[in-house]
Amino acid sequence: MGASSTILALDDGENTEVLVRTALVWVGWLGKKVRIARIIDETVLRDTTRAMGVVGGVARKVRETFLEEGREALRDLLVRLQAPPVVEIETTAGNTMESAKAILDRNPYALLLLTPRLRSALGSIAAEIIGYARGNCLVFSPEAPVVEVRRILVATMGAAEDRYAFSAALELAKLFGARMRVLLVVLSNEELQIYGQKLLEQRHLEARSTLQCIAEEAEKGGVAMEGAVKEGGGTEAIVADAKEWKPDLVVVGSFNRTGFHRILMGSIAGTLINKVTVPVFVAKTSIVVSGEKP
Repeated sequence: MGASSTILALDDGENTEVLVRTALVWVGWLGKKVRIARIIDETVLRDTTRAMGVVGGVARKVRETFLEEGREALRDLLVRLQAPPVVEIETTAGNTMESAKAILDRNPYALLLLTPRLRSALGSIAAEIIGYARGNCLVFSPEAPVVEVRRILVATMGAAEDRYAFSAALELAKLFGARMRVLLVVLSNEELQIYGQKLLEQRHLEARSTLQCIAEEAEKGGVAMEGAVKEGGGTEAIVADAKEWKPDLVVVGSFNRTGFHRILMGSIAGTLINKVTVPVFVAKTSIVVSGEKP
């Protein structure tokens, strides 16, 4: 997945312009082309055809008209933005989550862009998509896209896959000339604090050792870095640190794509994207910076 050069953007239909503008910025840094995928929820089409009182071939015609109007709106936007010819578009209709999964499965990508406002009939599906995705993801609020990055917070909870978070944060810090803060969270609860002091002490020692190794890598790469080890709940510690340090970008690691870990990753990402005000980069593979320092 990391070898792809495509920036894939899932269009929520309400924030298309900021999504396209953000994709065009990131393609200069991490890719060579952009693919904008708009999903029209099947329930919208069904409700529309029912309201019109049409069925069969006429209903299918209405569906095709919706899809073509979506494509035309995207083409008009690209013309207005004077987008380069590296942008491809697609529109599809169906169950939003299942359609999103199908798009991810058939489109290799270097980076997936989406907003927390990507929704199905039941609510936001951004966290579930992050949990499902195999590649790196960038989730941002339409009010706060990535424009300038001078401070990067990379936060982990000790998962083996967090090596991707460290390497991604380091490469992005080099690209932007940004300062990097590394937060290692030692997961703890009241029971561990009472009965598991030796285990917590061991985890603290391991975290400090990891922090030292990261500091050495940052120094080799010419990246200014600071670090901290904090004990507590995972996402709560990350959110609190982000509020205090005020980064421009938060980078977190990922778990694998199956079973409980996939659900957990979606839950962590869902909490972060709803509680921090800056974009969240979810690192799942290595990244290759293809552009110049902005």
